[in-house]
Amino acid sequence: MPAPAHAPPLFARLALPLALALSAAVGGCAGYANYPQIGKDDVAVNNPNTPPVPEAAFTALRWVVRRYPVEGGYTINMPAGMYRRTGERFIQMLNDPDARLLTPSTQHLPCYHIKRVWVRGERATVEVMRPVLRPPMDIPSGAPSTPLYQSFWVKCEAGWKPWRVVHARAWPIGTDVPPD
Repeated sequence: MPAPAHAPPLFARLALPLALALSAAVGGCAGYANYPQIGKDDVAVNNPNTPPVPEAAFTALRWVVRRYPVEGGYTINMPAGMYRRTGERFIQMLNDPDARLLTPSTQHLPCYHIKRVWVRGERATVEVMRPVLRPPMDIPSGAPSTPLYQSFWVKCEAGWKPWRVVHARAWPIGTDVPPD
């Protein structure tokens, strides 16, 4: 008579499901996210509201705003589709009385744009555009004054710590246009 088969201990039966749950929690729900979507076959999460996309975007935005401030009021253009309450939270966390969300009534103010967000596990690259204000003498009389922008690719990391900037690359002024 063969020996009876014994069920594995409880720990052994739960080890794999627990490990998978823990890795999902640590890596966040959007371990692979693109905003905006890259092509029609993009398999990444493309929702700008899915964590950790907002957290990475805010970290990069704050870095650019603090290093390249403008005088007076300014606006923040959030990614299309991002919840308004997330934008309001960004403004609150910037802790700057001059910061506003981009609206029809604030569109005359200088604007920082969150243009792209790529999340790969605990790393993210966020493209943020800052306004570059030109002195009035640079604009010919009667000519429309189109604002200039400078793009930054801000690399962030998280892991066991909050999101933080580890590197940034500035692109030449005026080589990119802001999103609609």
